[in-house]
Amino acid sequence: YKELIWQPSDNYFQSPGSIRITMIDADTRLRTVIIADDAKGSPSGNIIIQGKVRLERETGTVTGRALTYRVPTRSGIILDAEARLEQALLRGEKIEILENQEMKAIRSYFTTCIEDRPHYHILARQITRNKFGNLAARNVTFYIGDTRIISIPKLQKTFSKGDDSPIPLPSYSKENLIAFRLRSDVISSSYTWFNYDFTLG
Repeated sequence: YKELIWQPSDNYFQSPGSIRITMIDADTRLRTVIIADDAKGSPSGNIIIQGKVRLERETGTVTGRALTYRVPTRSGIILDAEARLEQALLRGEKIEILENQEMKAIRSYFTTCIEDRPHYHILARQITRNKFGNLAARNVTFYIGDTRIISIPKLQKTFSKGDDSPIPLPSYSKENLIAFRLRSDVISSSYTWFNYDFTLG
């Protein structure tokens, strides 16, 4: 890494090449590390990155090709982004890290099957994931491998252990012989409940 160009008069910096920036929030002790091809901006304002970028936190890592990071709110926008978060993979043309540490991905891809060829994934116009792993998505399509299974307008789901599987599970009965069942709660709240339960045999 090369030395930073810094203007103390307006607290502005610019890197002449690759850079590593480490920030620790005084209140939460949340540690954020940014590794990038280049960076410019203010440690108390916005940091702008145009090349490849990697943002690391204890909760996961986000990579992309450009970043606008707002230091005071620990929020930002990464383009052509991929987030690896506690046994989950989230991609989007744009991923926005919000002030409450939610992630919002636009024209997005999500799976908890971390394999070279995931067994299942979902595509959505928009996916929001909070720090507890809860997902809210719009215009969602489920895929098994490369095969499209079902499309729904809206999805709210936890995708954590103990929840219904988001992929078809094999079963056997005298009526259907070998069948595959796809069941999940799409929306589950105090006032609204909607689920689907399909058996393909």
